Amino acid sequence: MHSAFLQFGHEGGNAAGEHAYTLTVTDIATGWTENRSVRNKARKWVIAALDEIAKIMPFPILGVDSPGQ
Repeated sequence: MHSAFLQFGHEGGNAAGEHAYTLTVTDIATGWTENRSVRNKARKWVIAALDEIAKIMPFPILGVDSPGQ
C-alpha cells in the first residue's frame, strides 16, 4: 500500500500558539482512509499516530507521500 497523508490545523483562524491537527492517511489504490487527532505537529505525535494507523490497516504501508510538503 502506498499512502498519502495530510495534516489539517484546527486553530480557528489564529495560527499563533498550540492547537490540534487532524492527520489523514489515505491508501492511494483503495481509498481506505484513517484519521487521527494529534496534539501539534511535533514529530513524536505524528509518528505515534502513524504507528497506530499502521497497526490497524488491513495491508502493510509500503510508502508514504505528503502532498505539498
